[in-house]
Amino acid sequence: MKAESLKKNIEHFIIEKVLNADNCTQYYLDSLKFETGDIQSQCEKIMVTNFAAISQNPKGLKFLMDLPADAFTSLISADNLYITDESIVIKLVRDYLDSRKDLPLLDEENPKKDWSNLNEEEIKKRKEDEAKHQEEENKVHEAAKKAAEDEYNKLDELGKIQHNWNKKVEELHVKAHDRLALKRLTKDQKKELF
Repeated sequence: MKAESLKKNIEHFIIEKVLNADNCTQYYLDSLKFETGDIQSQCEKIMVTNFAAISQNPKGLKFLMDLPADAFTSLISADNLYITDESIVIKLVRDYLDSRKDLPLLDEENPKKDWSNLNEEEIKKRKEDEAKHQEEENKVHEAAKKAAEDEYNKLDELGKIQHNWNKKVEELHVKAHDRLALKRLTKDQKKELF
């Protein structure tokens, strides 16, 4: 309970005393990563009013290109977005889309995942290949899981507590990283941009 109160106090301090136009992009990324909504909304307000400056400098442009699709769309679709010329936003959207074209394909774009044009024999072959591949992955996963369990069982009580804590921290880091990972845009995300 006290940790939540401390977190809220720190967020309030950042919003009231620390956050400004020079550091709002970094705090925005952190707010996306760690899901701090109050800081995120305050950063968005600052970025919307300083959008022309952010989009015209190299660091700001890189920041915009690296944003997740929903955050990028939210920023550029703000009603009070401060820009001197709408062509800036159009170029920005093109650049944003171009920056993702060389990333790995999404499942919906991957021809290997599209079975709509396959005959029954080809579908059967793909299913067999996928089942074989899944079986091999399961064996590797089970061996790794067994090895991890054996290591865990060798730990003393304090070691187990530390291991569990490290595991929770790692899970948080993985989720935070996934929220900011560069990905191609889905069809729906592309529609939303336009």
